[in-house]
Amino acid sequence: MKKWTRVLCVVSVASFVMTGCKGSVCEDLKDGLEVAADKGAACDTSGEAPEEADINQCKQSIEKCTEDDEDTLRDLADCFRDLPECTPSNPDPYSGALLGCFFTAAGKLSDACGGAVFSSGMPRQAVNYSIAR
Repeated sequence: MKKWTRVLCVVSVASFVMTGCKGSVCEDLKDGLEVAADKGAACDTSGEAPEEADINQCKQSIEKCTEDDEDTLRDLADCFRDLPECTPSNPDPYSGALLGCFFTAAGKLSDACGGAVFSSGMPRQAVNYSIAR
């Protein structure tokens, strides 16, 4: 009986860790956006860091997202983290990669999720410069 209890406990913990909670997707996006802002700072391409209100709005909006949408948002955060450092003499690789992150995610997100999360203000901060160019 102890063996099955341990197995069940391990499976439960693993399941929780792998699926995470809804808010963790927003925290992951926030972290990715902060990295993107840091990498774009040399070119003055970064927007404002997400504020607590943006994160809270994202957490409320994420309810409209499917599990596939959440995976796409995590991939978007990873894409932000993988951006090249921006150099003032050549900002195009950074801004092109940043837009690529958004276009890739936009092609995969459901309309309900994309509209809800992107209207929360979180991703807009990172793309301010690219839109202005």
